[in-house]
Amino acid sequence: MTHTAPQTPLAYKAGNDAPVFDANILGELFNHDQTSIATVLKTFITSITESVSALVQADGLGDLATTGRFAHKIKGTSRLSGALAMGDIAAELETQARQGNAAAAHALVSQLETQWLLVQAIINPDNKNAA
Repeated sequence: MTHTAPQTPLAYKAGNDAPVFDANILGELFNHDQTSIATVLKTFITSITESVSALVQADGLGDLATTGRFAHKIKGTSRLSGALAMGDIAAELETQARQGNAAAAHALVSQLETQWLLVQAIINPDNKNAA
């Protein structure tokens, strides 16, 4: 399966000006080497899928400390990989979880899950389960 990034970023429309996915970030990091980018995207999909699952589980248990730790991990990985809006949501989720604001953190978990579906649909459009 080949993972290719769109040539232009798509805008996230929920009050966040960050793009859902900016292909230029990985393009610039890897000198537009499509093989390297595909490898990174494959790793990104696996890593974030596991992290989002663990975050959702922690949120369901009311474990704000663990929720915050996974939000921190998702924030960095997402931003580095070009999923900027997802990184922004994860940053706010991390802040809310660390401040002990369970209601705000829980609402952001739902937004993060939705954003992850959007990111998957962009970077892996052949995956029928992505959206």
